Amino acid sequence: MNEAGDDHLSMAESELGEPEEMFRISRGRFRAKLWIGLGLIVGSIVAIAGMVLLGIFEAALLAKIILAPLIIGATILVTMYRQRGLMVLVYPTGVLRLQRGAVASFPWDEIAEVRLKIQRLDAPELRYDDAGEPRSCWLQSEAPAILVWKAWLTLERMDGTEAHMNAALADYDRLAELVQRRTFRRLWAEARDRLLDGDSILFGDLEVSGVGLRHTSKKLRWSDFKELVIAQGRLTVKRTGGWLPWAILDVSKVPNPHVLFALVNEARRTRTSPAASQPHGDDSDHSGSDSRS
Repeated sequence: MNEAGDDHLSMAESELGEPEEMFRISRGRFRAKLWIGLGLIVGSIVAIAGMVLLGIFEAALLAKIILAPLIIGATILVTMYRQRGLMVLVYPTGVLRLQRGAVASFPWDEIAEVRLKIQRLDAPELRYDDAGEPRSCWLQSEAPAILVWKAWLTLERMDGTEAHMNAALADYDRLAELVQRRTFRRLWAEARDRLLDGDSILFGDLEVSGVGLRHTSKKLRWSDFKELVIAQGRLTVKRTGGWLPWAILDVSKVPNPHVLFALVNEARRTRTSPAASQPHGDDSDHSGSDSRS
């Protein structure tokens, strides 16, 4: 039996060839998530009925043990309904998103922004070429087994067209890695050139320049910068010699966080400027045999 979207997959393969990798929500995965959501809802309803019959009306118990599974179950059902039929094809030239008759293409060279929802990260995966310059960088994104809406990826083309994908997709963490690795080279080169020209770069509310960081009216020189960390979906900027974070931002509102982490990592290494020379040589991240380093 053909699954929904197989006709569009066949059309894409006939026109573009076989993709390097494909990410989809299989019928089995879709049904499993639905059963989990329904189970949580039914369990909550039964628990509420039991509380009523027993005359138990404890607010804390109702909120934490009874209502929370009900809300989570309903959110799972809504999320899976919205994501039904979704397929993402990865080609050497870009990403193709297929869903219920809608097709959107995102060539690597036309992707202006990558936004990620990540719950926790201590350090990025950063790879260097033979000259010691950044070649690729990505932020590892764990895919929650149940709360799939807590990890997602959004692509935005230069013309403003967007595509949203979340952890409902099988192997979502691999997709998030591939997108970051394939978009890094051009975005990094553009950021480097702007810094060399003396310009600053905005990553949402965070501004990066050759001398340091700026957030609202606050400035932080590279010599005082300590590290970037992500915890509970928040991007925290830490400074040396301080107990409190210098700035806290919603990581999902920071465009191209993989480029940001690469810039500040270079600044931390050199304690001078995050600008670096353009990566050169063959980049294995753009080959059809893309593999984890």
